[in-house]
Amino acid sequence: HTLQVTVCLIKLLEGPHNTGDQPRLTIRDWELALMAVLLHDSGYLKTNDDRIGTGAKYTLRHELRGGDFVRNYLPDLGVIDSEIDDICSAIFCTGPQSKLGQNIFHREEARLLASFLVTADCLAQMSAADYLDKLPILFLEFQEAYDFEQVAPAHRDYRQLDELFAGTPDFWENYVRPLLDRDARGVHRYLTTAGQPNLYLQAVEANVAEVRRRLQLSAGRT
Repeated sequence: HTLQVTVCLIKLLEGPHNTGDQPRLTIRDWELALMAVLLHDSGYLKTNDDRIGTGAKYTLRHELRGGDFVRNYLPDLGVIDSEIDDICSAIFCTGPQSKLGQNIFHREEARLLASFLVTADCLAQMSAADYLDKLPILFLEFQEAYDFEQVAPAHRDYRQLDELFAGTPDFWENYVRPLLDRDARGVHRYLTTAGQPNLYLQAVEANVAEVRRRLQLSAGRT
């Protein structure tokens, strides 16, 4: 997943570079963006003495844990505090309760980097050819996180795999797509080249359409 997101992010970074849109990103901004994407899921990492379960148990708090990891790891690589703030802000915005639209950034370049990371994270995951096949694994990860956080069954978003599967079209149309269009300022437009469709959006729509097809088949059998 991290490598898929990295590829998408690079394509996004090339957009304003090719069009001349403002703000113009420096070489250092590109480096910060790469640090952010490579570390954006570092909050799933377990410590050496953590012997229980998998890193999935940290799903509901992995952005905060990722921020802690970044603040401990990057100073030794010469990354200064203000740059680490930019990276952490971008990582925090990738969570399921993303506050990208409400977050305060100290410079416009940092907001753009966060928009790129959030967009790449969402599109790379949901456009993957095996996205639907991985939903059962995603469901188990949610369950492990719910159990770890002691979330009562009544307060869980998904109590059965069927709920996660059936909720995919609504998740895309009423949460992810508005997030990308509004809060992330539609930077996915940089993935559309002249005369060509946006292959990432096209792949997500195909996955959502396949969900609907399977749901209709299932309903027809009952």
